[in-house]
Amino acid sequence: MEFLRSNLVAVTMALSGAGTMELFRSANGEGELLNLINVIAALTTLNGNVTQAGNGNGTTTLNEIRGLDGATNNLPPDKFTITG
Repeated sequence: MEFLRSNLVAVTMALSGAGTMELFRSANGEGELLNLINVIAALTTLNGNVTQAGNGNGTTTLNEIRGLDGATNNLPPDKFTITG
């Protein structure tokens, strides 16, 4: 999954191993809810990256991740802020 936030920050996220994901975003492009579906504990890995462009700061926020259920979260904390 790849998307561009309103301040031209490019966000990429991917699952490896098993599962799918859906993302609900706010009007400014920040992540409200990342929902992981059919993940398998110790097999599924969530990866991601944020690339600064324009006036962006190279970070993004996800208010909540649901459905990790034992999957590995490899989202870099210096680029992804998880608030909930």
